[in-house]
Amino acid sequence: IAIAADRVPVRGEKTADINFLGHTAPMPQGAWLLASLLKTQVNTLFCVKQNGRYHLKLRRFTDTSSWKRGNREAAVKDAMQRFADILAQECAQNPLQWFNFYDFWGEDAV
Repeated sequence: IAIAADRVPVRGEKTADINFLGHTAPMPQGAWLLASLLKTQVNTLFCVKQNGRYHLKLRRFTDTSSWKRGNREAAVKDAMQRFADILAQECAQNPLQWFNFYDFWGEDAV
C-alpha cells in the first residue's frame, strides 16, 4: 500500500500541525494511524530526476509494531515530524520536484 503522507484529507480533520520548511503545516495522520493499526513497517519513497534519469530512493522509516495504544498519539506526531523533516531535506535537494496543487499552508501563510 502506498499513501502520500503529505496530502491532507479531502474530508475529515485527521491532521496535526507540523513544522515544515520553517512554517506550521497541516499534515495528515491517516497513513500513520493505518500503519499503527496494521502494526506494519513504513518506508519512504522519493522519485527524483537527476541528469535526465529518474532515481528511486526507498528507505526504511519506522516499525509501528511497538506503538502501544497509550502512546500512539505521541508516536504518530513524532513520526509525522520526522517525515516532514525528511521531506524538507528532499525539497532542499530538489526544490523544483515537489508539487502542490492546493493551498498547502492555508490562506494565512506567506
